[in-house]
Amino acid sequence: MYKSKLQELCQQRQWELPRYSSMKVALVIILASNPLSPQRLLAESGMYKNLLQELTQREEWSLPDYKTTQCGEPHRPTFFSTVQVEGRLFHGKGGKSKKEAEINAAKLAYTNLTQHKSFSSLF
Repeated sequence: MYKSKLQELCQQRQWELPRYSSMKVALVIILASNPLSPQRLLAESGMYKNLLQELTQREEWSLPDYKTTQCGEPHRPTFFSTVQVEGRLFHGKGGKSKKEAEINAAKLAYTNLTQHKSFSSLF
């Protein structure tokens, strides 16, 4: 997963393609050295959906279930996605595409679940 996402990101940004040693390490380095915020870079590359799925698998929760609706003019639709994880619903911001709307919902779910998880582990 990291290899293909890293290649995609490099092609989008017109960077030199990576030499493969460790994709996870390379992705962390790119995130750390990029002028964009890590959240924006992750959102642009679509990684929140992957991160959410990995989190649910690691915690042995149900896999994310996305529901997307379309509204607005047919020539300029807006998409809204909701993702359900362990019975909890997360409603993402609208997007210009189904993919963007799903990424927005995944970002909200991932952020909320990881913050809640780290808060719960304090007690």
